[in-house]
Amino acid sequence: MIFTHVNADPDAVASALLLKHLFNFFKIKSIVLFPGINRESKEILSKLNIYHLEKTEQYSNAFYAIVDTSNSVLLDKYKDIIIRNLDKVLLIDHHYPFGDLKNARYKILENETSTTVLIAEILKIFNVSLPKSLSTLGLIGVLFDTQRFRFISLKTLEAVAYLLENGGVYDQALNLLYGGNVEYSEKIARIKGVKRADILKIKKYIVAITHVSSYEASVANALLSLGVDLAIVVGVRKNKELRISARATKKFVKDTGLYLGSYLMKELEKYLDGKGGGHDTAGGFNGRGDLYTTLKIVEKILLEKMYSSY
Repeated sequence: MIFTHVNADPDAVASALLLKHLFNFFKIKSIVLFPGINRESKEILSKLNIYHLEKTEQYSNAFYAIVDTSNSVLLDKYKDIIIRNLDKVLLIDHHYPFGDLKNARYKILENETSTTVLIAEILKIFNVSLPKSLSTLGLIGVLFDTQRFRFISLKTLEAVAYLLENGGVYDQALNLLYGGNVEYSEKIARIKGVKRADILKIKKYIVAITHVSSYEASVANALLSLGVDLAIVVGVRKNKELRISARATKKFVKDTGLYLGSYLMKELEKYLDGKGGGHDTAGGFNGRGDLYTTLKIVEKILLEKMYSSY
């Protein structure tokens, strides 16, 4: 049984389906269970004619594989079964620092650009051939998490070469990920996020803190594209579900030492109910909480760090 994190993005979806293909190669029966797929991923799967039927059957003697997360809180309804069976869990993740599932018996945990890169490396080692659609999906997974190669590594390039050799269509991947029209609701979320933003000038850097009810990552990226050095976007749903997305420039992180995944999101865990992680310039937090309390905590952590270390 293969799981991803909630609201599975293109990297998570590509990782899960590529891993299923690997298991098929070894004649291992497997099913993929997404605790929800985001809109973007659904559209990509549809346009690639990759139809995935979410099955709910359970196996009494199942083995579990988790991709693109090492935090149990992001597994939603599958959290308890995984925690009870860590001795039968394979964990494959690229987010650092690693979460509470890092004690799984089997694991591939590496601070890489995407989980798709890690699984492509395994497929390449076993000389597994891929269909064109899965290869293109793999390219989309890499493009998504590297932000179109804003983050790069040798393994990333090797993974891309492998996916291209197996028929992946780079132009199609680009078009599916970046060429579509932005939905009206996402446009409105971006506009609201910019309008509500508190702009802080700390030393020579511009920081934006804002809140929306959806599309937190999209809003954070939009603010970064407008020229801010750090964007933090808080989202709280009606059921108190809390999501925080943060994006920063490489220069900001290098100069201030404010690493979003390993510092900011981990600091938030001390004050808020939830788990966070990510990369140096991109971080995320999922949990439960109150909007205005969260905004105050975010600003407190940020100012204390900035003025103590810079």
